[in-house]
Amino acid sequence: MGVPSVPKVRFFAQSEKRPAGVGRQSLELLERLQEERKQVRVLPEMRRRGFELRIGRRRFGGYLGLLAAQSVPYRAGNGEITHAADWGIAPYFGDRFDILTFYDPFAWQHLDVYQKTAYEALRISLYIPRILDARVLVCPTEYVRERIRALFHREARVIPCGLNTRDMFPRAVERHVRTALTVGSDYPRKNLAIILRACALAGFRLITVGAWNYPGSERAAKSLAKSLRVKMTDMGYVTDDELAKLYSSCVLVTASMDEGFGLTPLEAMLCGGPVVASSIPAHKETLGTSAHYFEPMDADDLAFALEMAEEDRGEELRAIRIANARRYSWIRVLPRWLDLYRQVWEERN
Repeated sequence: MGVPSVPKVRFFAQSEKRPAGVGRQSLELLERLQEERKQVRVLPEMRRRGFELRIGRRRFGGYLGLLAAQSVPYRAGNGEITHAADWGIAPYFGDRFDILTFYDPFAWQHLDVYQKTAYEALRISLYIPRILDARVLVCPTEYVRERIRALFHREARVIPCGLNTRDMFPRAVERHVRTALTVGSDYPRKNLAIILRACALAGFRLITVGAWNYPGSERAAKSLAKSLRVKMTDMGYVTDDELAKLYSSCVLVTASMDEGFGLTPLEAMLCGGPVVASSIPAHKETLGTSAHYFEPMDADDLAFALEMAEEDRGEELRAIRIANARRYSWIRVLPRWLDLYRQVWEERN
């Protein structure tokens, strides 16, 4: 049988009804690749949580299904390139993976958080051989590449996350005065308590977008907001259009103590909105001078940054933010993935 004229990629990703963060980025990459039929043939291998019980917004037991699915050994087809869109989605056993994406080092830098149970410790340990054995590790920033060198003593290739310019662009909406917006999950490292304390100091209201997954976190956040007299509006999941309108009209705040990229603040910049971000390496690398920075655990510093961002509404500054974010549009990022696939495919064949 002859070698196919274009690379054939077996693409592993997680199937979710409401993808966010890494999951959303993986599915956007898959969508863009499927549009490039003349340059790559993509074979999606979607992984589902399975065995999942949903009560309201909360999910229980889903990772047990994922553990079962990933424990089945995988055998690559003839001539296929295998790509796991996140290290946490690769099957534990079977043939060597060609490409493994490594978005975020947090789980490996804070094993005390991610190994609280025997189940979590088992999941983490099973991934180590996959990470060490993959032909190519891909990460979104130089910061993550340095962490991979320190943690696993191997090299990685930097390909940044792509931004969805089709849906994320400035909207002509009325500005929300003295309103902060935070988008994401309720992971403790996202630092929501500091945002609430800073909003109280600066006299801002707060809009939250995203899921509440940690037991008790929603109640604790709303209780803190009430005690601080901060008006907090929880919007849960929103559409891309609704999110772009919020980005365009509010001050986006990301107070995370560690990230691998900076997808949410860059989306806000793409919509022209001002951004206040914690001064962590990934944010400084991706946002550059277009954001207002603060020390992650300093509510006073964040309150001052909010005041500065509230005045940051000029057209010239808005254009600078949009131009910075457009550096990461899929038009610019996708060719780097296509080049990598062709390189790996040529080496294998």
